[in-house]
Amino acid sequence: MVLRLCLLCCVLLLGAEPVEAQRPRLLQKGQKAYKPKMERFEAVGTLDKKNPGGILITTNSRQKWVIGVTPKTKITFTGKAKPAFLRPGMFVALKALVDSKGKATEKIEKLSVFTPSSKKVPGLYPEGPTPEPAKGRSGNRKPPEPTLFEVRGKLIAYNPRDRRFRVLTPRGTVEGEFSENAKITVEITDPTFAAPGDKVEVKGKMLPNVPGRALATSLKIKAARTLGEDKDNFPPNRSKRKRTPRGPKTKKTDNAEGLPVPADDK
Repeated sequence: MVLRLCLLCCVLLLGAEPVEAQRPRLLQKGQKAYKPKMERFEAVGTLDKKNPGGILITTNSRQKWVIGVTPKTKITFTGKAKPAFLRPGMFVALKALVDSKGKATEKIEKLSVFTPSSKKVPGLYPEGPTPEPAKGRSGNRKPPEPTLFEVRGKLIAYNPRDRRFRVLTPRGTVEGEFSENAKITVEITDPTFAAPGDKVEVKGKMLPNVPGRALATSLKIKAARTLGEDKDNFPPNRSKRKRTPRGPKTKKTDNAEGLPVPADDK
């Protein structure tokens, strides 16, 4: 009996953990919490669907991936467009011969839609020396010749029917007209215009223990179609509404009912 009690006490002493070992371990000063390692992820494929906070893609190897997008993700959306794609509020860059009144003397054949940044600042940049007004025979100064400028600014007015436009820059407004077959390139940081079928290139990190999911640090999307080809891209027609014909004129009378009588009645 005594031997059994001794053996039981030994087992309890060997198997029991000290009280300090049972307490949760606190991080020491300067010690970082454990974070699961995220492996590098790169893929090229096709956009299937846009979701809130991410996209669904199919890689060239026919694998489905859900790509998360955060405010820190560097996004680039590129493509080609027609004039019908343009909207007031977009930032455009173009080269034009501009006269002293801020009007482009020739139709614009080429332009780009961009997102302002430290590398591409809106403004009115001369492409060569700015000519001075020439003096006439009477001593009056003639208006200077049109100057070639690189115009970068906000499109504040655009009519898709006659393609007339106005661009606001820090140095003033430039007016002109786009050519019917103007070549437009798009390079913005907004994926709003992305659609299924567009080409995508993703760089980021794979989420640990979550197969088929990754977090993008860089996302490049190239439009597979020409933007502005669909008729739905045209703004609504704001022409004046047709007025409905009015009925015959009436005049007031002093009849017993006090009601107006048609003008033809006596």
